[in-house]
Amino acid sequence: MVDNLVDEAVSIMEMLHVFSYDDDIIDSVMRNQAYEPDDTFLEYMGETVNSLKDIERLIEILCILREKNSQEALWDRISSQGKSPAAFQALCFGLMENSGKPKQVGVILYVTLLGLNALNLLWNPIIFNNILSIMIAASQAIETPKVIGEEEKYCIHLTAKALKMLSFSLNRSFLNLAGSDVVIALIEISMKMLTIYQKELEKYSQKLAPAALQFLNAASETNLLYILPFLVLGLVLDFLPAGKTVTNKISQIRDTLLQFSKDHLSNKTDLLILLIKHVFTRSPERAAVRENSAIVVHSLIKYLDDPQQMINFLLQTAKAQKASYRSLSLDLFRLFINDEDGFLTDEIEIEMVDRMKCGINDTVPSVRASAINAITSLIPKADDRVLAAIGLNDDRLIASIDKRIRDEKLVVRKATLRLIQAMIFRSETPDFFLFTLIAARVRDRSVTMRQEAATILTKCLPTFNFPKRLITIWFDSILPLALDTDTRTQDFALKLIDSQFLQPMCTEVGVEMAKCLSDEYRDILLRVFMVYRQKSINLSPFCRTLQKKLSETCDSMLWKIADILLSVVPEHFHKKYIEFWCSRDLFPIEYLLIVGKLHLANKDIITDCLEYLKSIPALAHQESTNKNYSFKTINAYVQIIVNQTCQDKNEITASIEQIVDSATKLINSTVSDSALTQQKLLNLVPSIYLVGELIALLKNANDFNFTGLQILIGAKLPNKLDIPSRVRAISCVSIGKLCLGRRDITNSFVAAFAHILHNSIDPVIKCNCLIVLCDLCVKYTATVDSYVMDMSGCFADPSPVVRRQALLIMTRLIAEDYVKMKPLLFFRYVFSLVDPDVYVSQFAQSCLFDVLNEKDNKLLAQHFIDALFYFNDHIDILSLNEDSESHSVFRISSKARRVKAYRLMIERMGNGTLFELLQASCVKSLQSFLDGTMDIEDGESLLSDTFDVMMMIEDVMEAVNITEANVDDPKGEHIVEQSRIYMSMIHDHLIKRVLPILNQMHRYLRDAKSPLQSELRRFFRKLCQKHPNLLDELQKQEPILAAELEHDIAMTQTPDLDFSQPSSPIHKTPFRSPLLSKIAKTPTNTMVAPSGSQSPLSILSQTDLSQADNEDGHSQKRPPIPFRLDDE
Repeated sequence: MVDNLVDEAVSIMEMLHVFSYDDDIIDSVMRNQAYEPDDTFLEYMGETVNSLKDIERLIEILCILREKNSQEALWDRISSQGKSPAAFQALCFGLMENSGKPKQVGVILYVTLLGLNALNLLWNPIIFNNILSIMIAASQAIETPKVIGEEEKYCIHLTAKALKMLSFSLNRSFLNLAGSDVVIALIEISMKMLTIYQKELEKYSQKLAPAALQFLNAASETNLLYILPFLVLGLVLDFLPAGKTVTNKISQIRDTLLQFSKDHLSNKTDLLILLIKHVFTRSPERAAVRENSAIVVHSLIKYLDDPQQMINFLLQTAKAQKASYRSLSLDLFRLFINDEDGFLTDEIEIEMVDRMKCGINDTVPSVRASAINAITSLIPKADDRVLAAIGLNDDRLIASIDKRIRDEKLVVRKATLRLIQAMIFRSETPDFFLFTLIAARVRDRSVTMRQEAATILTKCLPTFNFPKRLITIWFDSILPLALDTDTRTQDFALKLIDSQFLQPMCTEVGVEMAKCLSDEYRDILLRVFMVYRQKSINLSPFCRTLQKKLSETCDSMLWKIADILLSVVPEHFHKKYIEFWCSRDLFPIEYLLIVGKLHLANKDIITDCLEYLKSIPALAHQESTNKNYSFKTINAYVQIIVNQTCQDKNEITASIEQIVDSATKLINSTVSDSALTQQKLLNLVPSIYLVGELIALLKNANDFNFTGLQILIGAKLPNKLDIPSRVRAISCVSIGKLCLGRRDITNSFVAAFAHILHNSIDPVIKCNCLIVLCDLCVKYTATVDSYVMDMSGCFADPSPVVRRQALLIMTRLIAEDYVKMKPLLFFRYVFSLVDPDVYVSQFAQSCLFDVLNEKDNKLLAQHFIDALFYFNDHIDILSLNEDSESHSVFRISSKARRVKAYRLMIERMGNGTLFELLQASCVKSLQSFLDGTMDIEDGESLLSDTFDVMMMIEDVMEAVNITEANVDDPKGEHIVEQSRIYMSMIHDHLIKRVLPILNQMHRYLRDAKSPLQSELRRFFRKLCQKHPNLLDELQKQEPILAAELEHDIAMTQTPDLDFSQPSSPIHKTPFRSPLLSKIAKTPTNTMVAPSGSQSPLSILSQTDLSQADNEDGHSQKRPPIPFRLDDE
């Protein structure tokens, strides 16, 4: 059999004239010298090109002989005939000078020959470099998949075959001849082919990856140390561009590399430990890649016979200064504790849990997030022992969670939200404190946080069987979310409301949820239903279901919901509600409102309504508390009359005038009664309210005497009798409605209302006055404008109800352009941001940030620096038209509250605005000290606040650049990366402009021996940590300061991520091996054209590779990257 194969091979060689080439040509090819091929050689090559099938058969025979270890028979036959295998160099060279199939066959033939024993006569570095150039082209093609053409496909196909054949060549002889550079180059190429992750390249990966793995397995037998550096890079996903996530394909690549590591390193403990430490220390900071690194290190450690050394290593790195080490250690603790095949002792697991708990309050956001994620992953799987170590009910843990859920970094808030979710679903009983923490995140500034929090709350409802308190929390959170400024979040909330509230209305659960609503939800429900209508979402099914539920015995809230819906979609209400009129006293007031809105009133109903209104003045002579005469009921009957279409309006107007005349006469006579008591005044309340309701329906309000009503807004009657607060409050509203109809009395009463705001102590009276002034401002803007500051003075009212009402009123007027936002008014809004009442504070934040700042996005930055001066008493209050008494009220004396207000504003500003604000802080505040216009002793508070503001600006810019964007919108991560780079460039430019001022301020404070030096140096340190190049500038201008900063930075951890390298959709990795780099940089034309004394294939001098051996004749093994790591 072997003899037959040898005979066939020799026959093919003779037919191809392999041993008939001129010796000069063979020598020229072997020596890399230029030559002129003679006609005979050209003729032979022409025949060879036409006999490619014979060459392919020869390759097949050579492979069979190699597999049978019978190749010596072939070489003996050739040498017995006085012929040399060196002639194959000329054959392969000639074939590779062609293109297409001849070149391909030449490459395969040559790499096949390299696996045979005659290697020393076959090795030619120049020919091999040409093969490497083909592999380089294939490598570059897979990194730019959008430009793969026929030539690139050809190179990919040829590389797969070449790598497979070369796997048989890796013996000691090949290494000695080729040198370490060639081996390293082939290993790098193979690793690139093995780590093809793009989906569009899957068909090429199926060819390249098996061939690359076969080559690496072969190379590991003699060249394992050369593989390890590239193995590390592959395991840490160095090939994955920024912005890409870990897909299933990448996970498969990771598993392949792990299996390779297990196969070749499991019995080499020292190398395996070294590999683990390299993967650990080289792991990128990106969350997805760090998770991959944790999986890799976890798997590799399990391959060790004694993993305790590495466990101790991880326990140490969990306390390392470098933040990335701490984060990765915590991720690994999670994997080890959750491992079902775990080998850890109880003591080690508890120690790992303690490290996680400490990490929750770490100074670095990524570490905090890793610690929280680690604890979250333990909760569903851990046994009682681990749960006890975590301490889910520990007050200290709960306090940390409460703090972290409000963390400035989105990645931490998200991790904490998932931890709370795990804690909630671990318990069988509802934890309402945790529910409130989640509900607060429904108002988070991050879109994904709002949606995730809403989802968790919704899942909790059925899990805990719809507890009423949780339903209330759900309504308080989800209903406002339907009005969100983000369209996707708004649609998301509407779907939740539909699935959890509207659709289940036909069930008992839906009715029970409706019962949890109250009158406080009326406005928000109305706005939500309006959104449904604006988005053309069909509410007809819900309306039909609701109407079926309406009856005498149903819950009153169902009638209230129907009334609200009727204001939005009246076309969906067709029920004959008029049949309930005779028993109307048994129904909620909303029944009357529905009758009025549906225009169902007939003459009998109108008569009943008028008779009801006529009976109200008679109440003054009795002490009735009948609910049928409540304000809502009176208003409902009036609305039925207003909306009626069945009777002549003149007749109705005449009846209304009689009722108003009767009521006003009653009020006037009562007020003038010498025997008047407070109870008699209280009995007038329904009549006073009725007059206010009917004033707008009068033809001429001047025909009536409202003297008594006007007197009742004062504190005392002429006879010195104190007027009850309830009477005054209702009288203010009725007089306000009168002013809307009578311009002549408006001026005097506006001043009266402003006087009440200053002197009254009753919150209800003040709130009503604010409402009246708001309505008057809308109609008579110029008249009320001079009293705007009196209205905003209520921002500091003792009553939180009044403060909230004032915020609501002023925000509405400013948003609708009835009032201008002046600096003093802005300062008062800032004052309200840190109101001692948390609900007022949150409402003020919503007013200023969500309404007014949305209307004018320059609002915060426009007045920020002035606010800095205002709250530190360094502004002329007379120029603001503010007296010293008011200023003393609105000045925030507490530094902690001032800093909180500054931070709340800064967190709402974009990067561009923050850049301008940082510069303005230096120019307007710091420069005033340097110019001598402000003394440091008087302005120490201002200067300290300025430094705090500058620090906060840097913190917030860091949060936006590093964390918020890339987590919040993964699909746009590439765009975000580019934005980060752009903003960093602008930031560098800005720092160069403000750096001279900062340096001057440092010298100024140093000369003054001010304790504020430490605060300025803290800001310098923050800048230098984010922008190390600033230290170079400081070393030139302030060498002492630069040295101090270097020392400070060295003593603290440096967690900041480096985004200085731009990302690109085309991730073209530079080669790490010197040989590939040199070949890749060589112009293509020089690789195919003769030059000087070199052959057409020469791109390197012959000595570049031939000198790979040292004096002892051994190969020089030099890894392409350092692969040493101190055990410490």
